[in-house]
Amino acid sequence: MSLFPIPPRHIFPLFVMTSTTLMSFPAYFNTPYAINTLFGLPQRIANSPHAQSPFILMTARIQAIGIMMWAFYLKGEYHAVDTVMAILGTWVTGVDVWMCIREGVKGKAAFRGIVGGAVGVWGLMGMTAVSMSMSVQKWY
Repeated sequence: MSLFPIPPRHIFPLFVMTSTTLMSFPAYFNTPYAINTLFGLPQRIANSPHAQSPFILMTARIQAIGIMMWAFYLKGEYHAVDTVMAILGTWVTGVDVWMCIREGVKGKAAFRGIVGGAVGVWGLMGMTAVSMSMSVQKWY
């Protein structure tokens, strides 16, 4: 019997799905703050009314991905959680990094690349779904 009710390998995906779901809420109430502080785009974009509505729409979609990850996790579909993490960590991170570099926020691009890359590697390796017995099997 474990002292912790979930496997340790599930802590990282639980953090990812929770932050993906909850970190979206500030955009609904203070969009310039979310654009500038949470996402890291320049203030000129955060203050643009033309950027705020699309940002809220994008935020709702990212939040839906977080909710979908929770649904998969609670149903025990860990391979699906890994698949979503792989896509978030490769495609979405790549676009985030490219956009941050394009907008001149290279420090934020590096941060997003490192963190998103970790999410992608976790998903590509199937770390949420892997059983403990698999980790000691021979891979040849």
